[in-house]
Amino acid sequence: GLASPVTWQPNSRHIYGVVNGGPGGGDGGDGSRVVLFERNGLTHGGFGLVSAAGDGGGGGGAPPPNVSSIAWSPDSEVLAIGLAGGPPSVQLWRRANWHWYLKREVRLLPPPDPNPGGGGGGGGAAAASPPRPCLAWDEAAPLRLRIAHGAGSLRALDFGLDVSVSSAGTAAVVDSTHVLLT
Repeated sequence: GLASPVTWQPNSRHIYGVVNGGPGGGDGGDGSRVVLFERNGLTHGGFGLVSAAGDGGGGGGAPPPNVSSIAWSPDSEVLAIGLAGGPPSVQLWRRANWHWYLKREVRLLPPPDPNPGGGGGGGGAAAASPPRPCLAWDEAAPLRLRIAHGAGSLRALDFGLDVSVSSAGTAAVVDSTHVLLT
């Protein structure tokens, strides 16, 4: 079913939410899927998330990605998705002609271990879950993403969107681990 987080596209066109597992979740029904909701509440497309291992949501022994945060850039061009439940990462997605392209994935390093000796005498207590990335776009710089992660870790990443077509009319588009030529 529908899970949090949910985000409103800044150009006021759509609401985006996350569906975890079950029917409609991921490509094989066991992963997470980002779903577009129109103003009238009807769903209209979406895309399955790719796990940090690069598969389509849970195959190959990798756990399906767990969405911790989702945020649109102020110009409605890029959708950032914070993933936990495996190696923490942030994925940047862009839509063209109703196809979603994974443009970039930034893996986040785990915070330093506050007790490197491991002798905390926890009496078999379970290990703490890894921190979940929190995302916020900069209003003044539309392609600057701020990521809060770990114990006080804050990163600011600047991105650019460049389009280049060769003199022969060939264009390359990045989509996850693929380069598409037209």
